Amino acid sequence: MKKILIITFSLIIVALIFCFLPYGASEKYNLMSNIQQNYYCVQTERYFAEFYCGERESVFEYDGYSKPKMQYGIFRIKVFGNVNYANSINIIAKIDDKKLQLCLEKNPFDNTFMCDIEKIYNSNSVEIFVENIDEKFNVLQNISSNWNFDYNNAINKGFDELKDFISENNKKGNSCECYLSIIYNKYNFETNYFWSFNVRTSAFKSKTVVFQVEDGESVLIL
Repeated sequence: MKKILIITFSLIIVALIFCFLPYGASEKYNLMSNIQQNYYCVQTERYFAEFYCGERESVFEYDGYSKPKMQYGIFRIKVFGNVNYANSINIIAKIDDKKLQLCLEKNPFDNTFMCDIEKIYNSNSVEIFVENIDEKFNVLQNISSNWNFDYNNAINKGFDELKDFISENNKKGNSCECYLSIIYNKYNFETNYFWSFNVRTSAFKSKTVVFQVEDGESVLIL
């Protein structure tokens, strides 16, 4: 009987230890449903253009479960003034000596034009030419390359800040998935940028921490 009690107590201790162990890199990655990595943008007299890329779920659902991921990139353009395009605009993008011809479809919610590509890029810059608007290629600079706190730092920071929330939900049997996003004023080129780390659970609970890209200092927890 004494031996059984000792074994049972030992198993409880081991279980508690594992509950409070810090997540390793692979465990963190497996819980991520969206990882925004690089952000590029430019503002001209006629439009504001941006491109961001990273990894996200191949089937994007807010359900508390992280699924297999795929690479992605999104071009988004906000044209100033009257827009004489019905549903789309065409651009030519040059990235890493590759030339892409893309059709950006209109987003009816904010009248921007967007398209997806299935690729992560780490270039210092991206060039675009907007048909019927540009006379030359314009350069989108990699803004995120100047940040002291990159996406890997941001993931580690997010897990450190919200580890108690994740642990509490795991103990209740709730699954968790995490989203790393860059937040900013979408219509102001000279804006402040922040990392947003959001945890969503299978019980439809959510918690978010926002921190600075310069030093990782937390500015808001929701």
